[in-house]
Amino acid sequence: DTLDLALEVSPAVPIRLYTGIQTRAAVDAFDSTPVSIAVGTSAGDYTEHWTGIATDSEIELDPERYYPTDGSELFIRSYHPAAPHVDGEVHYDLTGQEDLMLTEEQRGSLASRFDATLTPLVHKHLLTQLSFKLLIANAPDNCRVRGVSLNGLAASAKISLSEGKVIPVGDPMSVGIYVDPGTGGIPLVSGIADMPGFILVQPEATFTIDLILAVDDNASNDLVFTNIPVLSLIHISEPTR
Repeated sequence: DTLDLALEVSPAVPIRLYTGIQTRAAVDAFDSTPVSIAVGTSAGDYTEHWTGIATDSEIELDPERYYPTDGSELFIRSYHPAAPHVDGEVHYDLTGQEDLMLTEEQRGSLASRFDATLTPLVHKHLLTQLSFKLLIANAPDNCRVRGVSLNGLAASAKISLSEGKVIPVGDPMSVGIYVDPGTGGIPLVSGIADMPGFILVQPEATFTIDLILAVDDNASNDLVFTNIPVLSLIHISEPTR
């Protein structure tokens, strides 16, 4: 006798993920940018780490991933910069130039696949971008900014994937905003100086700045101010050291 067996195998369905960035900051567009995907089988509990490359609108997973054939759901969040997570936390060292981003959790399955409209992985910035404009009252006409430092930046931080927020770790530090490269500093125009560049800092923190002003070409006559509250007006009564 001959026994005929027919085996029907359902083709594996690859997962396609869609992405974007909510607001403008240091990183305002993905261009073949590495990202990480935290993956779990229940909400807020991420047990796997996937890697992918983000473009302007999609994330290409590497290696390719597939929906569970049993129809079970996957819960995912994407974050940047790419780094493994441990027990639902991602740790970073900070210098003021890192742009930490995280998406809301999305869920998908074979029957309800990830979608560009309904379940996009939209990356939100977790840090605050600061730019600096100095306003100095009664500054001498020849006054120049020779140095600016920011105090209070977290030296390291962790992202809690379940809480969706950044948590400072360790003692705060001071980081240079501007150091005169030898040109004499940035001149004040009507008491105002715009500092070049920006810095990214942890939200809801208290910051102060240290400031060095040059009143002539002799560095020993520089005016030094320390621990000035951010958003404070600097008032010079007379150009003394």
